Amino acid sequence: MSTPCSAAPLTSIIGLVTLAAFVGWLVVSHRLPVATESRQDVTAQPVGA
Repeated sequence: MSTPCSAAPLTSIIGLVTLAAFVGWLVVSHRLPVATESRQDVTAQPVGA
């Protein structure tokens, strides 16, 4: 009878971790284009010079 009680928190924790990872991936995917653009500008200056 203790297994169902202990399984509920585990599933909730796994769900929270998955949700947090998904949100973090979304944030990273949205910030990556900005980082790549800034990197291209920095690398374009030495190459152009």
